[in-house]
Amino acid sequence: MLAILFICDIEIGPKNDALRVDSRRFVPNSHNCCKRPTVSQSPCTKTVTTGVPFDISAFEAHGSQGKVLVGNKGGQVLTFSPSRDGKYDFKMFRRFESKAIQQLKSVESHNLLICLCENQLNVHDLTEVATIVSKKPIKHSKINCFDVVVRECTQQIYLALSANRSIYIYEYKNGEFQEMDVEYQSNSQFLSDVEALTWCGTSRVAFSDSGQYKIIQVLKNEKYGEHPDNIGYIRELFEVGKKLDKPLIVDVSDFKIIGFCRNNEVVFSTYIGTQLKSKGTEPGEEPKYGNVRFSSTPKALIYDSPYLIAILENAVIEIRSLKSSMHIQTIELSKSRIQARMLCVSRPGQVLVSNSKDVWLLDSHKQLANNVNFLLAERQFDLAIQLAELGASIDPRSKANVLEIKREAAFQKFCQNNFVESFALYAEIKSEVWDVIALFSGLLSDDFRDKVLGGTRLPPDLNVNEARKGYGALARYLTLVRSEISSALENHHVRGEQLLDEDTLAHHEVSLQIIDTTLLKCYVNMNQTTLLASLLRLRDNSCKIDDSIEVLERVGMFEQLFLLYERRNLHEKALELLKNQSKNRESALWGTDRTIEYLQGLGNEHLPLIFHYASWILADNYEKGLSIFTSEDDETTRELDREEVHRFLMSECMDAVIPYLEFLIYEMDEQRPKFHEALAQSYIAKIKGMLKDYIHVLNVIRGGTEEGELGIYRKKLIRLLELSKNYSVDSVYAWLGNESFYEERAILLGVKNEHEKALYLYTSVLFDFIGAERFCVRHYDPNDEDKSQPIFLGVPETLQGLHKAQNNENSRLKTQSASP
Repeated sequence: MLAILFICDIEIGPKNDALRVDSRRFVPNSHNCCKRPTVSQSPCTKTVTTGVPFDISAFEAHGSQGKVLVGNKGGQVLTFSPSRDGKYDFKMFRRFESKAIQQLKSVESHNLLICLCENQLNVHDLTEVATIVSKKPIKHSKINCFDVVVRECTQQIYLALSANRSIYIYEYKNGEFQEMDVEYQSNSQFLSDVEALTWCGTSRVAFSDSGQYKIIQVLKNEKYGEHPDNIGYIRELFEVGKKLDKPLIVDVSDFKIIGFCRNNEVVFSTYIGTQLKSKGTEPGEEPKYGNVRFSSTPKALIYDSPYLIAILENAVIEIRSLKSSMHIQTIELSKSRIQARMLCVSRPGQVLVSNSKDVWLLDSHKQLANNVNFLLAERQFDLAIQLAELGASIDPRSKANVLEIKREAAFQKFCQNNFVESFALYAEIKSEVWDVIALFSGLLSDDFRDKVLGGTRLPPDLNVNEARKGYGALARYLTLVRSEISSALENHHVRGEQLLDEDTLAHHEVSLQIIDTTLLKCYVNMNQTTLLASLLRLRDNSCKIDDSIEVLERVGMFEQLFLLYERRNLHEKALELLKNQSKNRESALWGTDRTIEYLQGLGNEHLPLIFHYASWILADNYEKGLSIFTSEDDETTRELDREEVHRFLMSECMDAVIPYLEFLIYEMDEQRPKFHEALAQSYIAKIKGMLKDYIHVLNVIRGGTEEGELGIYRKKLIRLLELSKNYSVDSVYAWLGNESFYEERAILLGVKNEHEKALYLYTSVLFDFIGAERFCVRHYDPNDEDKSQPIFLGVPETLQGLHKAQNNENSRLKTQSASP
């Protein structure tokens, strides 16, 4: 189907330099036609003006008003404004400028029109174009071109200008452009005049210089983390190409990429100059921004989402899609007309074309609905979405249609295994997560999946490789959604910001449970144990317990199953799993260390559980089992009920009782008499059990001199009795019984101040005169002679002589220290 080309003949009227516009419909013939569209129907082509009685040197659009501004070499500007009957009214401003107009650029957000005419720039009012609003013009000896950009966040206006083999940057402030100081780095030089330049975002400028395309950072943009050290650095890209009449650069701002025309193709790079790949990143994946190739070398180039529009030879306009270089439309203007050479966007979906005498408007608005339907039928969903969004911007009532198109596109992309783009669309339209998860089999229960799908189309089954790729993309999508939900719940619960109503709160909690359970299944299917562990360690992990246990047990991921139990405080399940896996040498949970560490982290409220699972470790290795209760580094262990632990060890593992009591007294500085007495009683019982093996060998056993364990435990008992003061002497004395514990009895008698009896044991029973002397020294108080004197009454004469000699020596020393 051929589109209709509208030509408007304009006659110059006699009054007020106005034009009277008469319109007639012109049916295309072989010399004046539009070629059949490859994908969609062509835009209507409407003549704004034809046969202007001067050469057009520049033109620009005032898109929001539908106006067209045309400048000539005489410094005059003509404005064409649409009237209600679809025609254009015309006005001429003869005194707009006094010199030839080279370039016009509108800044609608600030109602400004910037004009370049013979090496100077002036700023005009966009509504009252004859009014100059700038205080003074920008002047250079030779200005080639300029471009202007507005920072959205601050509404600052910046201008980049090519002149004198350099690029100058200006900021518009207080009615004038003020030059900014840009220090070009030493390796950054302009080899010739800059022929073309375009802003890349709001901090870089793309330009051509000496047949090369280049990019330079000229401003700092903290929003994108751009480093100020890069300002003034020129990055060379590639050659312009020999077939171009002039370099062509086009900014594709909605995708933050920049296009450079090289011969008959457009090559894209990021704003920092990284050239984009012309092939897909995955096998079979279509390129997103591959090179766009035109039928011949463009003379002019412009981007109007979603298309690149170029003027070719012989008044031909070719339209191609940005993605995959898809041919959309070729429009042949009358061959009798002068070669078109200029393009500009009026408003989205409307592009102006001009030669030196005529201006046409390419208007796609009337064809939008048909084009969208055509593209959907051809399964060209990306283009269909972009055109539908354009239609919604014109008619907000069609927004619901955009959502349906995106939902259908997302489903179809999933069926084509284009998972990343599919999930991006689902995220954009904020689909429920279970609607997306239900596209995979096995991630939701059968009943729930059937309920979600509700009898709608099922996607094709995925093979192993396709499913793995899909799980990875799904996990990334769910992680992003999870982050949003988790943040909302944290603000509501933790920070106390009651922002969610009951229904939204419940919806978020259910969504989080489904997301986490699905992520767990995805990571299991991909064998991503590290990601799985990270998921399970999340503070707000909400995996459904029963489903998660079933999945992890089925694949034998016991370490991850233990982590799930641990994070959910399912202590008994965790400890039972550790016990079962402790004998499996192939398991990461082999041995007793993990169980000990886990039990050490439980507190008094879990004492029965601790005792239950400590039993098998004590039976296996009582020294390791004892460490459950003797960790110095764990505050929880130090705070366990010591009486309960002691009682448990007495009943479960006697070998661990003495080490535990020693830990309490000597390491934890336990002062309660019950523990000191318990240790003494345990020593005595241990020693009594071993004494019978020595009784027939010696009549008198001197404590600590025996071989083996008996000597060791006698020394420990003696040490306790000598150092500790927190025990009942009578009780300990009674526990000694009828056994010979002479040295221990002597220590206890000394504590009771029965020194004569104690010394008798040393000298007459043990014949340990050195021990007797140590006893005397230990109990002697030099500050209380009267009290200390009885200690020596029962000591043999030799010891008394030693005592007198010591006193004489002390007196002699005192006399010497007192002499001058």
